[in-house]
Amino acid sequence: MTPLPGRALRVALVLALASIAVAQTPTLDARSVLDAMVENLRGVRQWATLQLIVERPDRTTEYSMDIVTDGDQRSLARVTAPPREAGQAFLSIGSNLLIYNPRLGRSLRLPPSGRSNAFLGSDLSYDDLAGEEYRDQ
Repeated sequence: MTPLPGRALRVALVLALASIAVAQTPTLDARSVLDAMVENLRGVRQWATLQLIVERPDRTTEYSMDIVTDGDQRSLARVTAPPREAGQAFLSIGSNLLIYNPRLGRSLRLPPSGRSNAFLGSDLSYDDLAGEEYRDQ
């Protein structure tokens, strides 16, 4: 057998090591990839101020919301603008979702059957905001 030149030997060694590394990498199924994606998006404790613009044929509404989450089980979203919608709050604790309506002066528990309803008149549903739709499928 003819000895390989130095460069070819290095290339062959890198390819051999790469194939060993790939062989030792655990295979991921679709569920574990989606779980990792959701956890990456959620992260750990977060605070944000978000703008949501809802465009309809007859009007456009711009909402401003403060959102706080522990990244795992609890989150609170509070509408700060426009003035007529300000004060609405959405509290999620595990699988429970509570909605506070300042006009009524009370909070209401949203049943699972109502979670497909539109969030603030947008195309988003309450389930979309929870991020659990990937895990349910």
